[in-house]
Amino acid sequence: MKRLLLIFILTFSFQSWAIADDISDFEIEGMSIGDNLLDHFSLGHIQNFEKEYYPASKKFYEQYIFYPENGTFEIYDSLTISLKENDYTIYGLAGYLKGFETFEKCLVKKDEITKNISASFKVKLRETGINKNVFDYVDNNSKKSQVEITLIDKSGLFSVECTDWSKKAEEKNNWIDNLGVSIYSKEYENFLRNEAYK
Repeated sequence: MKRLLLIFILTFSFQSWAIADDISDFEIEGMSIGDNLLDHFSLGHIQNFEKEYYPASKKFYEQYIFYPENGTFEIYDSLTISLKENDYTIYGLAGYLKGFETFEKCLVKKDEITKNISASFKVKLRETGINKNVFDYVDNNSKKSQVEITLIDKSGLFSVECTDWSKKAEEKNNWIDNLGVSIYSKEYENFLRNEAYK
C-alpha cells in the first residue's frame, strides 16, 4: 500500500502523485488514521499533555502533543490527535505549522497543499474564503481561511486552514498564527458535524 506523506506537501512544490487508495495512505509525522497512538508515543509522554472534550459530547476528545519524546517533529510544531476514551486508535490527526511572516504567505502554502491532496485523491472542494474566526472570544477580530477536501468515496475528509489571531487574542491566550493540516475519518467527521457542539 502506498504511504503518501503530507510532510512532503509542506516541503516540496506541487507534484503529480498516483491516486491514493485510502485516506490512511497519508501520514502526518509518520502517523495515519487508524494507527494506534501508543505505537508512536509512550503512555507517559501522552499523559504529559492536555486533552480537551467537546461541549456537547465526550465520545471523542482531542489530545495535544507539543513535542515528540526525543527532539522535535520533522515538519510540524505541534499535533492534535482525536481519540475515544480508553481507545488509542487515531480517528483524527492534525499538524500545525507556525512562523509565517504574513497571513497572505500562509494562504499561498494552503493552496499548494490543497493542489497536492487533490492530485492524490478524487475529491470535492469547499472553500470558505476569509472569515472571522468563531473561536475568538476576546475581540472577534481574528480571521481564518479554510478549505474542506472531501473524498469522493466518502471515506474521510481533509481540512487545510490558515488562522490569523488578533493581537488581543494572542496576548490573552498565548495563541500563535498557524497553518493547520487535518485528516478526519468518516466517523470522526460525522461526530464533529452532528454531535460535538449540539
